[in-house]
Amino acid sequence: MTIVMPNIDLSLLYPQFVLGGAALLILLLGLFIPKNRQEILSICGLATLNITIISMMAIQGKLGTSTLNNMVTFDGFSLLFSLLFVISSALVFVLSAPFVSKENVPGGEYYSLMLFATLGMVVMASTTDLVIMFLGLELMSIPLYVLSSITRSDKNAAESGMKYLLMGAFSSSFLLYGIAFLYGCTGSTNLKDIGAWLTTHPAGYHDWMVPAGVGLFLIGIGFKVGLVPFHAWIPDVYEGAPTVVTAFMTVGPKAAAFAALCRFFLGGAFNPASEFGAIHWPALLGVLAALTMLMGNLVAVAQTNIKRMLAYSYIAHAGYMLVGLNSAKPEAMASIYFYLVGYMLMNLGAFAIVYMLQGADKKGLQIKRYTGLGYRKPILALTMSVFLLSLTGFPLTVGFIGKLYLFKDAIAAGNIGLVTLALLTSVVSAFYYLRVVVYMFMREDVSEDQHPLPVIPSLGTLMVSICLAGVLYLGLFPSNILNAVLKLIKL
Repeated sequence: MTIVMPNIDLSLLYPQFVLGGAALLILLLGLFIPKNRQEILSICGLATLNITIISMMAIQGKLGTSTLNNMVTFDGFSLLFSLLFVISSALVFVLSAPFVSKENVPGGEYYSLMLFATLGMVVMASTTDLVIMFLGLELMSIPLYVLSSITRSDKNAAESGMKYLLMGAFSSSFLLYGIAFLYGCTGSTNLKDIGAWLTTHPAGYHDWMVPAGVGLFLIGIGFKVGLVPFHAWIPDVYEGAPTVVTAFMTVGPKAAAFAALCRFFLGGAFNPASEFGAIHWPALLGVLAALTMLMGNLVAVAQTNIKRMLAYSYIAHAGYMLVGLNSAKPEAMASIYFYLVGYMLMNLGAFAIVYMLQGADKKGLQIKRYTGLGYRKPILALTMSVFLLSLTGFPLTVGFIGKLYLFKDAIAAGNIGLVTLALLTSVVSAFYYLRVVVYMFMREDVSEDQHPLPVIPSLGTLMVSICLAGVLYLGLFPSNILNAVLKLIKL
């Protein structure tokens, strides 16, 4: 009997080894580093993320190859998304140093969990196997459950962590059940093998297990992305979690969930242009996109807490990106990726300012506390205005370019009605984004108990400056990154 060994090229796993090994090392170092020297762990974490990027560049010549019996693929898609995860984590690491010091958070645990979550994201983007995708999802999610309640003395954070844990476990069960259905019908969890089985068994498309499996998968990922009606946990969790952790959760995990959706629909066996039984998938994705845009934008109007407002804004932007996915064109993947890059910059920048202004009593999270900020901190208020205008989609910002390319692809696919709704909801979003700008520049705080502004940390200023430069640069010169993405991001 001949034993066939699986194809294993460990060099393709260098980035994962770096992240996992460093996460364990930082966890151990945290036991010996004094509490007043926690910035050492932040430096170690940033060094790890830089080494991870270098390791990705070192194996760039192996693009298009697979390892672990074709369960892990290193292609342009995984490279670009992994870079997005690592860069977003690095930006949050910059802001984390003052947070860890101020809130007396155990640095070893905090930075280690951040790296483990980043590792889970990288695994999700690098696999074409549903089981490995699920493992990556859990490796990303479990650290987030802990991070959302890492400020142990804060009751709101503890509640946030519990809600996130319960809802995350609930959604994971849907996802795993969907994978079980697909395996039971096709005999494989590899997306390429599933596609080959469905090609040779066209009747399988009408088997109830296939639409059930795809539907359950979509529900499970929908929880992570924040699609309506699977969104209810997001505002409460994002409000209760520490603001720095919330900023981290709104970018990397969202991008990782969209990477999984794109692998599944655009790069796997389940192209949304196909029909499975009685379910027309483009129509279903269109309905989810419409509900998500409507709910996110309309409910955001009524929010008085800026973190809750940005949480509902997060939901709305998930709907915009689902419009691009609904076009069912591989080219749309480049538009979705560009939008995610822009969203990373403008969202992290906005949350950094929110964190710096919230104050020790957290009363600075109320939108009315931004009254007169333009008179007291004009540069900070102007920067915040740029981020909010970009989130709205104003010209000369990355938010405008991102929506332009997303909607262009959707129109080319014939989804004119969905694009029209997206434009109308973008007009609604202008109300709650610009309301903050009005408070900052058009209302002066003349109350006798005018609250003092907190001291702005220099690292926070650095992060905001990087995000501001990115928002403006990509808004003015988008072709530089778009051309590179179009060449690399092929599923």
